[in-house]
Amino acid sequence: MFRLIIFWSSAILLAVLAACFSISSAARKNNTELALSFWQMDGFAHQQKASAEYREYASGSKPYEEIVDSRLFDTARKAFVLEPTASKALAILTLDPDISEADRLGDYAVELSRRDPLTNGLMIQRSAERNDLEALLGFYDVAMRSSYAAASTLNINMSQALHHQQAINPITRLLRRKPPWSRSFWDVVVKDRDALTNASILRQNLTRDSASTASFNDTELFRYLIGYGKFAEAKSLYNYLQDESDEKRQIVANPSFERVPAYPPLDWQFFSEGDFSADIDPAKEMVSFETFSSGEKIFARQLLALEGRKFRLDIAADSEQPAGQFFVRLKCSRPREATGEPLSFEVSKTRQQFEFAAAEIGCVHVWLELVGRPTSNNSATFADLEHVQIHVSS
Repeated sequence: MFRLIIFWSSAILLAVLAACFSISSAARKNNTELALSFWQMDGFAHQQKASAEYREYASGSKPYEEIVDSRLFDTARKAFVLEPTASKALAILTLDPDISEADRLGDYAVELSRRDPLTNGLMIQRSAERNDLEALLGFYDVAMRSSYAAASTLNINMSQALHHQQAINPITRLLRRKPPWSRSFWDVVVKDRDALTNASILRQNLTRDSASTASFNDTELFRYLIGYGKFAEAKSLYNYLQDESDEKRQIVANPSFERVPAYPPLDWQFFSEGDFSADIDPAKEMVSFETFSSGEKIFARQLLALEGRKFRLDIAADSEQPAGQFFVRLKCSRPREATGEPLSFEVSKTRQQFEFAAAEIGCVHVWLELVGRPTSNNSATFADLEHVQIHVSS
């Protein structure tokens, strides 16, 4: 399966590269034939003839069998004999099944003209046929650095390659070079559901350095991981990016509101809209909630992992009695799979503790929600919280 996907992507690349040439194949072929009518010993003219014929296959205008045959190889061979630096001719000769040293010819063609689109495209095809993913990705890199059209297509192909675990390490090595197309790659891969699990592993193989995060798309990666229910992968990635030891890691991230949230909803995700708001003040280590509308409002939430234990919920509020009703709710992130019921704990004084068991909720991945509602239609709801934390009960 992996081989077929790689080969399919190489075929697309050839079409992309064929579209990148500003002069039409017909015009190039006419000029070449005119040059050869004056001088048959022009090696570059023979190379142009061979490459123009091959592009007719690459662009889809003629079938492979009609183009890639002994006549094409004879033209390419003549070009190379007359002009030893004819890199395109060398690249075409690597397709000849009767040549025993095609690998050496390919290496020499790349050495002569690494950024030539036709040479690079043919090397991609050869790498795909040999199932050499490392070499294939190297030629992808060259193509994407050289052509925006190639990059827009190949990012999709690389994302599809990431459906397979074998692609993680080679793509990791490629991205560590910080290529200019890396951000556009992440923009594509975060939306590819089948690539997301391996994409989260790939991201953990790369830097935590905040100065380099512009090359990634971490916010969207988290959004799609959670949107597709890949909670364990999202939590693992969050722990890596936060770079916290197991001893420092807490069940609730940022429990005292001491920093602007990083990567919500693995950290606090606040909601503000129209007549209700949630404002965090890291300097005061406090978060404030306020609404003048009727009905229940979720001011903030965070995704947690709670498994097979008893826990203690600690809540610290700034005032003895918040206006309206304010409570902390724990509910399953996938309600249809829950074997228990949501739990709600009302905030009614400055310091409170509540005991509960994960089994009561009935699932591992749980939404911790901060919820408020007015006591009457005309009243406001507001509260200031200093701390929301969950500990394993002793």
